[in-house]
Amino acid sequence: MSLPIEELMKNAGVTALTDLQQEMLQRYPSGKDFILVSPTGSGKTLACLLPVLHHQPVQRGQVQTLVIAPSRELAQQIQRVARQAMPGLATVMCYGGHDIQKEAQQLSEGSSWIVGTPGRLADLLRRGMLDLSQCEVLILDEYDKCLELGFEEDLRLLFSSTKALHKKILCSATPLSNQPWMLKEKEPILLDYSQEKDSRPVHEYFELSLAHAKGNALHARFRCREGEQWIFFTNTRESADFWTEELKAQGWQVLAYHGGLDQSKRERNWFMFRNGSIHAIVTTDLGARGLDVAGVTGIVHLELPLREEEFIHRNGRTARWQQKGMVLRTTMPDMQEDPSYVSHYTWKAYPREAHTPLQAPVWTTLFVGKGKKDKVGKIDLLGFLCKIGKLEASEVGLMEIKELYSYVAVRRDKVKMALSNTHQQALKGSKTRIEPVDTER
Repeated sequence: MSLPIEELMKNAGVTALTDLQQEMLQRYPSGKDFILVSPTGSGKTLACLLPVLHHQPVQRGQVQTLVIAPSRELAQQIQRVARQAMPGLATVMCYGGHDIQKEAQQLSEGSSWIVGTPGRLADLLRRGMLDLSQCEVLILDEYDKCLELGFEEDLRLLFSSTKALHKKILCSATPLSNQPWMLKEKEPILLDYSQEKDSRPVHEYFELSLAHAKGNALHARFRCREGEQWIFFTNTRESADFWTEELKAQGWQVLAYHGGLDQSKRERNWFMFRNGSIHAIVTTDLGARGLDVAGVTGIVHLELPLREEEFIHRNGRTARWQQKGMVLRTTMPDMQEDPSYVSHYTWKAYPREAHTPLQAPVWTTLFVGKGKKDKVGKIDLLGFLCKIGKLEASEVGLMEIKELYSYVAVRRDKVKMALSNTHQQALKGSKTRIEPVDTER
């Protein structure tokens, strides 16, 4: 089964295609491989997925499409986009830190799409748990980052195991100087939108001067206004934790996101940011690729990265899908000299006054002690909160159903009522625990 483009677009929440997406759809039927180069936030992921979902009839029982990404966060985002565009698409996620035996079990059930990271996919292949002999399409996202992270050996193994492959699609936010080795057998089609005005995000660059490197100095100059969300970037995990606690002390609802947190906490913290339950998230460059939230107000570089490439990827978390976004860099006394690329941009003094009181986020995230294992789906949870919790559907926000539990966003002013009405009530035949998420756990 494949779907018409109009239906895929409607499912994905897209009313009009970008030039890149249109050109990719038009040229996909050729026998060529593709290299897609376009800024972060310009719709590259959908440009890769739409033509495959449209042209490739889905057949259960064999792996038809393999999608490789350098991080689990980017892999999860790609899976979300694919499933949204084609509900019911059988996909398996494969990444480190996940139960490999569970992945093997899911693979044995015959999913047509596999999405994962190079290291885990290669591990499954070496163990004989993954069969790519019938794979027809391979999408490699952020291929430059995959090579930079040392996955070349794993990638060579994966590519050499796809004997039936007839289409390769490589994506990047920045142009490469050399053609990738995995495409040298035939001349690929290069779709380079990196310099297209309509594809480039619209950023405003501001300099924010602080008296010292403390949360009170930042809070004195900078406030999150109602409805805004910000991403703060640092260069180390320790710095991310430091600034998270500093901002909390000033009344911000803020969480950290970095490789020092276990996977479940990272996923929870990112979900709480996506659903609007917190003002901001403080992250390392782990958050610079693959994390997609529409409407992020802006980026604050508490510390600038050494390389301009990472600077660009960080900034790509805002001004997505042709929206506008702000990019701030902080300056403080006795700071190290700025990287040379800073002079490539025109910086203005940050114009806002920090007199506006910090408003609480509109949403609160609730923990629900049932998940997929209990046969709970989003429709079940929404029905429970509306019927038993007495909420309107508009008062329930994003939901995420995990294996053993779930998260759901509820309007902050309705949480007390919802908790009171659902206390000791049955969901799927038995009582369950529902409470605000404890981020200290």
